[in-house]
Formats: sequence, C-alpha cells, structure tokens
Amino acid sequence: MSTSPSGCRTPGLRAADRLARQALPGKASSVFTTMTRPAWSAPDRATADAINRPLTGQGVSAQSFALAPKVLEADRYVRSRPTVRVLEVHPEVSFAAMAGAPVLPGKRTEEGVAARLDVLRQVGLLPPSVLSGSGYGTDDVLDAVAVAWTAHRYATGAAHSLPEPPETASDGIAAAIWV
Repeated sequence: MSTSPSGCRTPGLRAADRLARQALPGKASSVFTTMTRPAWSAPDRATADAINRPLTGQGVSAQSFALAPKVLEADRYVRSRPTVRVLEVHPEVSFAAMAGAPVLPGKRTEEGVAARLDVLRQVGLLPPSVLSGSGYGTDDVLDAVAVAWTAHRYATGAAHSLPEPPETASDGIAAAIWV
C-alpha cells in the first residue's frame, strides 16, 4: 500500500485528486494536487512550480513538494516490480468512507484524534495500542490504520477507486485513490 500519489500526469490534473476533494467537503484542502511527472524531479520547489504551472495551471504546494522523495521512491518500486499491485490511499478519504462524511476536526487536535478513534470503533476496529513514539505521531498511526482498512477492503473486493475505473496516466500507470 502506498499513500503517495502514483500515475503522474503530464499535462493536466488527475481525476483522482479532483474526486478525492469532492469526497471531502469542508476538508478538500487536505488533498494535495499531484505534481506532473517532470516536476517531481525538480531540485527545488520554485523549479517544480515553474515546470508544473504551464502544464496544469497550478503551482506546487510546499506539502506536495515535501512528498517528492517518497513519491519518487514509490515510483521506482512500482516501475521495478510491474507484477506487484501498489494502491494509492488517502487516509482522510478512507475516514470519510468509514464515517459516512468527512471527519472535520484536524487530525492533530485532541478532538480530531478522538473523532478518528470513534470512527475506527464504529467500523469494528480496536484503537491501536500505541499511538505515538519516536519518529511518528498519533496522526501517523491513525492514518496507517485508515490505509490498512482500505487495503483490507481492496483484498476482499469491497473497495472502489476514484475514478472508477482508474485513469491511465501519461506515464502508463493506473492513477486512482482507493477507498
């Protein structure tokens, strides 16, 4: 499973990003626009922005650019193992699917943590026994549980993709966010 965007488009914006935002009214800003393939390899955010803007009409957020090393790592993995299925999952979209609506309190707030733990209980998941530690926070653990929930749904045939069916990006990789 991967929470990193795959299926980088050149040019244009991914339908997966647009549909994930639509699934999160009131929290759409938690979905970062996926950069185009040429922008991922830029040495800095300003260069990535200069590459991305003419191709999509959008700049590059600090959050998206910060994901670049992990996205490129996932991309290398996907390309080196074409028989391995890697899914993209957005934790907030998964929590919204569990709850039937977006979980609005911020995931790093006390109220947000409590709301997400409640949603996990509602779908039959026990709260994680460890919520934070060295190098990771409670939000990371809860995001991982949401991703695992979606992985289980995928494995049992209950998951669906945004878009349905996945679009094929300009790099030939299927691009979708799974819920």
